[in-house]
Amino acid sequence: MKAKEAITNTSAAIMFVAGKMIQPGETRLVDVLKPSKSPQVATTLFDAKATLSTSVTKLKEQFELFTQDQLHQLHAEEQQGQNRKSALDAISDEIQSREYSTELEEFALALSSVEDLDALLLDVANDDAKVAMVKDEIAKRAEQQKNGNK
Repeated sequence: MKAKEAITNTSAAIMFVAGKMIQPGETRLVDVLKPSKSPQVATTLFDAKATLSTSVTKLKEQFELFTQDQLHQLHAEEQQGQNRKSALDAISDEIQSREYSTELEEFALALSSVEDLDALLLDVANDDAKVAMVKDEIAKRAEQQKNGNK
């Protein structure tokens, strides 16, 4: 079940929640997934074939309920079954989106330990989200250095 929740970033680094970037000190309303009461039962009872018997539009509406493993199962089952391009593309997009969100979260955590931010900025030049994170870290360090020199 999805619910809106106010998330405040109390850390010094950018954080990502449900694919939303939250700057330090900022609060944003994000859609968060409320865990079911018995996640093991939901995983055990997952039937990819039955899930795929719906339209692609209805399938997309259910994505938030699935784990990453279940999405991979859906993709494999769709390939072996109806092999609908729109379903395969939608599932692949959701998988990639989640993987990218995880990658950004890991990047944000590692950013504070990077010494050469200028080199990192060049490395991530093709990724707008990472560029914004590096620039924010550069500004944060400049401010810390400025405050340290007073």
